[in-house]
Amino acid sequence: MRTKLLYFLSLSFTYCLLNVTASTKATNELPPTITKSKTNMVVKPFVSCLGIPPFAYGAYYYPGARVVYVGNLYIATQQNQFQFPAAGQYWARIGPCN
Repeated sequence: MRTKLLYFLSLSFTYCLLNVTASTKATNELPPTITKSKTNMVVKPFVSCLGIPPFAYGAYYYPGARVVYVGNLYIATQQNQFQFPAAGQYWARIGPCN
């Protein structure tokens, strides 16, 4: 039980650290590798998914949140909940995990 709790806490801590930005000014800009299009699909050849949490159905995601879903890295483009990354306008695919 203790091991599971420590694993969950480490994932939560990593998730929190990945969603922190150094800027004090709030913007709606996407990272340079992401562009909006009709399909919201921009693919980078390979991306590192180390430390990125898997998608959790029912979790609330803010713009900029990153998740791994079916071996691909996605970034939230809008606030969403109960929206699968592979099917919708709320996520942009960055690329396959290596």
